[in-house]
Amino acid sequence: LNHCEHGDLNFRVFEALGCGGCLVTPRIGHGLTELFTDGAELSCYEPGNPEDACRRIVHWLEHPRAATDLGQAGLAAVDAAHREWHRAQTFTLRTRALLTAAPALQRRRRRCAALIRERSLRLLYLHWAEAELCPGLRQAYLDAARGTV
Repeated sequence: LNHCEHGDLNFRVFEALGCGGCLVTPRIGHGLTELFTDGAELSCYEPGNPEDACRRIVHWLEHPRAATDLGQAGLAAVDAAHREWHRAQTFTLRTRALLTAAPALQRRRRRCAALIRERSLRLLYLHWAEAELCPGLRQAYLDAARGTV
């Protein structure tokens, strides 16, 4: 049984399913039903509805073979797409894509540098120039706010 205190998709979902447990958890947003299938890999109850949660718990307790099958399906779903190596692979692929796109992103950033400085960075540079005690750094922030560096 999982409880989501603030309607969050918490790590207990992945822990329980990753151990092959028959998970009963609230039907929340945040991608839960995009990641796992209710009734096939886990069992979702209506948030804030203890009667619904109890009905589902009783069902799985009365059908232990189906509960085992549900837990095994949840484990298979975690093994197929939600282990740490999946996150590492996704991170690596996205990082490589950024590196491939870096020259184009850098050109675009340079073309927009004045606009970015004016709309996003100028006030930050001025703030740091005012707050900085070191005269050299203060001047560097002022120069950055003016766009002279």
